[in-house]
Amino acid sequence: MQHERQWHDVVVECQERVQRIRAVLTSGGTLTPEIQADREAVILAMRNWILGRAKRFPELDEDGVGEVLLKTIQQLDRDLRSPGFGSMERKFGAYISTTVNRIVYEIRRNLQEQRTLSASESLDAQVGEDGLARHELIEDVTPERLADEYREEQLHGRLYAAIAQLPPHDREVITLRLQGVPGVEIARRMNLSPVNITRIYNRVVERLRRILTVEEY
Repeated sequence: MQHERQWHDVVVECQERVQRIRAVLTSGGTLTPEIQADREAVILAMRNWILGRAKRFPELDEDGVGEVLLKTIQQLDRDLRSPGFGSMERKFGAYISTTVNRIVYEIRRNLQEQRTLSASESLDAQVGEDGLARHELIEDVTPERLADEYREEQLHGRLYAAIAQLPPHDREVITLRLQGVPGVEIARRMNLSPVNITRIYNRVVERLRRILTVEEY
């Protein structure tokens, strides 16, 4: 619970800084030393959480984790200047969670594609005195597994894309639940009753199910 309170405090602090930054940048202002200090403070405050989130995926090595942080900072810089991202001023926790989840998914997908390509090249390599390709010497059991992994990655990608299109209120609820935050704690953070949080969550889940079902066909 202490960790969750600390996360909440960090988000509130970042939202205040984000509001100041966007008030300047979205109105044509320049990056003054004060605004630059706010930007650096936001990045520093979020850095440990972003790195911790990325390290939860064992396939991401040190370079992969660093790439998640870099791409998140780059996306943050773009969105801070965009008039269309006003919701990040009010729901910065949901914004940063959705952004990091999407970036992690994209990097993991790229790694999977690279591994698939490397495996294909390795299977075509000639081995032994007969000069047979490796795939001719072993049982071909990988296509089904790769197909299952591909379908799972595709589903995750569509899910995060659908979440990003939700209203800020709904997006925050579903993002926090996906992070494992209990409904009671979400209700406390958002000043709503647990019953209302449950209703919002069920409504969002049903909406996402319809979106994903339509996209599938």
